[in-house]
Amino acid sequence: MTPRSVMRRLLLGVALASVVTGGCATGGGGRGSAGQGRQSDVIYGSEIAKSSALNAYDAVRLLRPAFLAGRGPTTLLRPRESSVSPVVYLDNQRYGDSSTLRNIPIDGIVEIRFVGATQAQMRWGMDHPAGAILVLTGAARRVP
Repeated sequence: MTPRSVMRRLLLGVALASVVTGGCATGGGGRGSAGQGRQSDVIYGSEIAKSSALNAYDAVRLLRPAFLAGRGPTTLLRPRESSVSPVVYLDNQRYGDSSTLRNIPIDGIVEIRFVGATQAQMRWGMDHPAGAILVLTGAARRVP
């Protein structure tokens, strides 16, 4: 075998391996379990109703705990003061941090949606490094 044919076989093997692993790597993803026929970044009211949740925090904790995952320190100067959690919006109005989800009863919730940091910053401003949790109730759907 010549060095050229060895190199050709090696490159062909690497190309084939990258195609196979690339195809496998694109099959899943997202937060939660989208493979079960549900969107991983949304919790619908029907899912909440089937759960044992009493409030929005319980619903998120039970059904999509990754929504609550904050970011680590965002600065090296004061790492204890800069840990960040998602900002909560109730019917498109800023409501507070993730602990305020405990104040939202599950009655009337249409959906709870996680909005990633990039989209949250484009929509609501730069102070969303951990994204946002948007809770929509039936009242928000009735507004023209």
